[in-house]
This record gives sequence, structure tokens and C-alpha cells, in this order.
Amino acid sequence: MGIAFDLATVNWLAHLLQPGGHIPRRAAPDEHESLEMFLSQLPERFVSSRGNKDKVREVAEAARAQLSQIPYGQEIPLEILESLQQLFSHYPWIGMIVPSMKNMELDRFLASPEFLYDLVHKVNWQDDGLIMQPRDLDDHPQALLDVFPPFQTALNAMTRWPGLLFWRPNEDSVFLPFAGKTPAAVRECAGWALSNLKISRFRGLKTFEAEYFRRFPEARATAASHDAAAYQRPSHRKHRGSDELAPSATIVAESNPRDTEWAKGRFGHQRRSDRRSQRRVLQFGATVPRHSAKPHGGTTDPRFGQPRRPNRWLSEREPEKRDQAPDKSRAMVR
Repeated sequence: MGIAFDLATVNWLAHLLQPGGHIPRRAAPDEHESLEMFLSQLPERFVSSRGNKDKVREVAEAARAQLSQIPYGQEIPLEILESLQQLFSHYPWIGMIVPSMKNMELDRFLASPEFLYDLVHKVNWQDDGLIMQPRDLDDHPQALLDVFPPFQTALNAMTRWPGLLFWRPNEDSVFLPFAGKTPAAVRECAGWALSNLKISRFRGLKTFEAEYFRRFPEARATAASHDAAAYQRPSHRKHRGSDELAPSATIVAESNPRDTEWAKGRFGHQRRSDRRSQRRVLQFGATVPRHSAKPHGGTTDPRFGQPRRPNRWLSEREPEKRDQAPDKSRAMVR
């Protein structure tokens, strides 16, 4: 079975799927309106066999009739939803289609009624689970975390979207990225997952995840590459005289473009404002080059890896007197 939803009514859907979990603000006028909208849209957005659809329509219309007798601002009794909860709270697993949030054409396909209809009616499911289809996340997918705590698993894998999120109520959850970014690849991956997910066959969803990656090694490779790009950290540091770039954190300060330019070594001189920017960039872990060369007879500042200006007065003196004179370049950098 499948059901489409949007952010305006997801609170009430979550309450039906998790009776002991999220409870909407029943006395708020806006929640009264959202419940009325949810009950009116439920028969059309619920995808199942003709018998199940007729049953859901009948129960939803009865609940809507009871809701119409409750004044706005008065607390909504949850008893009017008990019959719907009995229909929606028995699934062994719940799935959710997670869009890419980047590829608009692919996301329109993932949110289309035709795609949900094909998953429900053209795929032979092993279990009587429920697949949910978000219609509009409005660039705020984090809002689903408030009503569906297992959505944290999908947020942890945001760099691997789109895909399918599966969870068992009050148990484990997994996110399965699609092996491709075309409708054909999405249909193949989603169809295989729904036709092979049978809770009694697997010890848990993690076992099913391993089976999915064996079937679609491209999805595993894509997930591994995204994880490496997002979370890779250097394991060692180079010597100060190395030409390699110094290790850095993944996050780089981007508030001031000149900060980033300086951090890449494109400015040879340091003004006072640049030195302040330098400290801020280093604090956030930006990449700073280690210069092994000493242009014009200068030395390397051991604190920041930037070449010091040469002491022209010393360059005209004898080499043995160079070490006796004060290092004016150090005073300049400070």
C-alpha cells in the first residue's frame, strides 16, 4: 500500500502510523484545518486495492463528519481517529521515497502519482508494508524529523539522495540509495527492494541492506564515493618544508572571499586586516600551503607557512653579520 503526503498534513499521518508517538496540537485552529484537509485528501492519496480504498474512504468520511461538529479552538478528541489508526498502525515496515532535492526533473518523477501507482500495483510485494511519497518538501526535509524520528537515518546520508528509507516501528532503519539517477534505474531499484523485503527472511533491515548492495553494486560504489568526499580526513601532516598542502577540515570559512584567496597563498603581502582574516581562516581549518621555496632570500614564517619579506639591508652586508642583526621581518609579520 502507498500514500502521498505533504508537510501541511504530515502531523496527522504520523499520528495514525505511530499512535503512541507524535500528537499534534489539537486545540490550535490551524491543526483543525489541517486535519480537515487531511481527511478530505486521504481517500485520493491512499493507493491500494479497491476494497482497502473503499474502507479507508468510509472511515475517513465518518471521522470528517465528527470533526465538523467540533468548534474551532476546541481541543480535538483523538477518539475520532481510532478507526483510522487501526487501519494504518499494523504495518511490519514503513518506507519513504526520498527525493534528491537537486535534480528537479527526477524529483518530479519521484513525486508523481504514476510512480506511486506503479510501485503498489505493478510490483509483487512480499510483505504488506506501507510506502510513503512526499509531494512537497519545500527545501525543508529536516521538518520530517520532528514527526518521523527514523528520518534521521536519511539525513545522515543526505549526500547519497535520492533513495528509499525503510524502518520498522520502534526498531531499526536503513537508507538505500538508488543505483542511478534515471527513471528506469529508480524503477528497477525500488521494484527489487519492495519485491524482496520480507521481515521474516532477514534478521533485521541491516541484513536486507547488505543484500540490496550485493544486487546493486553501483549503489554501494556511489554511497562509498559520496561518503569519502564528505567525511574524509587527513591521517597525517607533512613536514614544514614540504610542497604538499597542509591538512584541513572539510568546512572552510566562506564569509569573506579574500580570506579564502589568502588561505590558498595568492597574496604575498600581509596587511593588518589580512592578518585578522588569516587567524579567522585558520580557526575554521582552511587549507594553508607550506612554501618550501624562499624567494628573494627570505625565510619561511613557522607559524603560517608564508614567505617572509627579505631584509634588503642585510642582503648587502656580509653573510656572517646576518645572524647578528635583529630579524626585522619577524616584527613586520607580527
